[in-house]
Amino acid sequence: MRITFTGDILCYQSQDKHCKKADGSYDYTPVFEQVKPLFAKSDYVVGSFETTCSGKEAGYTHADTSFNTPDELLSALKDAGFDLLTTANNHCLDRGEAGLLRTIQKIKENGLEFTGTRSQPTDPQYLIKDFGGTKVAFLAYSYGTNSVSNGNIIPKGKEYLVNLTRAQDAPIKRSLWKKAVLAVIPKSLLPNKNRGPVSDCVSEREVISGRNGEYENAMAQVVKQAKLDADIVVFCLHSGGQFNSQVGAYTQHLINLIADSGADAIVTNHAHTVLPLYMKGDCLVASALGNFSFAPGEGYYVDGVYADYSVLLHLDVDKKQKKIVGYDYDICKSVKNEEGLAIVKSCDKDGKEEGVKSANYRLTGSYSHKITPPHAVI
Repeated sequence: MRITFTGDILCYQSQDKHCKKADGSYDYTPVFEQVKPLFAKSDYVVGSFETTCSGKEAGYTHADTSFNTPDELLSALKDAGFDLLTTANNHCLDRGEAGLLRTIQKIKENGLEFTGTRSQPTDPQYLIKDFGGTKVAFLAYSYGTNSVSNGNIIPKGKEYLVNLTRAQDAPIKRSLWKKAVLAVIPKSLLPNKNRGPVSDCVSEREVISGRNGEYENAMAQVVKQAKLDADIVVFCLHSGGQFNSQVGAYTQHLINLIADSGADAIVTNHAHTVLPLYMKGDCLVASALGNFSFAPGEGYYVDGVYADYSVLLHLDVDKKQKKIVGYDYDICKSVKNEEGLAIVKSCDKDGKEEGVKSANYRLTGSYSHKITPPHAVI
């Protein structure tokens, strides 16, 4: 049995523009058409859904830090072969509680499953799938919800809405003038505090201070409970310094905690680049899978980081042994072509890709040279 994981599914303004039809509706299916055959080989496909479907009336994406995408994206993901979307990420509250709840509703209406956010406190904290007698638990947590910029603080008593590794940050009040300036200046011209080889989404001081102990202890207990309820536990973590060349201290701290709590695999996203795969004890750790759905040149794009590349990670599960026994992967790339935007299968595992500079193969080296596939996790 094969379970496939993708990097972040992003949907910038330019992506919406390319997929908008003359009648005002949207069609995202061409974006995924060329990688659809890669999903057909899998029994279950999991994607990191880093946007919301909060409805047109809530205002579609208007900035790189404020995502809301037409519902047609969900039907396109279903058509491409996705089964499960992880919804705990820093953009899940970009349109507040109402947007989060509507996103859950629309995911369900499109025949997809989800984990990471909840609409009711009685909803399960994780999803368990039974694959012919082998139970796999899928967990999803995020380091935060962009509360500093969007000002959306989870109401007291509704902490269940998002699985978080730490308390939300307090919003920063900005003047109308500053908001207007930030809305028109290209992101590429603004200083990016996340750039750098070893930055992270959360300061290392929080690890040292232990201020997140309550959240981290609760998260560890959920992992342990999932291990009792299922044969295999896969933890989808949304954390990391954006466009990093390696894992930052805070995210590494979380990975260590999750692995030590009993997870069998950890799939991390948010770094917007591909980072190494390695073993921590018996736990397979993917540090970051990159941007699966992306518009080249968008966001805090940094030349030389190759944010338009991503990895499809395929975990092979032996249903008799009820454990992960190996893995494989494909390399994908988001490109602009005459028809618009598309995700294509890119270079092979030896980095052979016509017309692409050899420097791009740094992605391949950082990922596959740690453990040469197929690797038996036994």
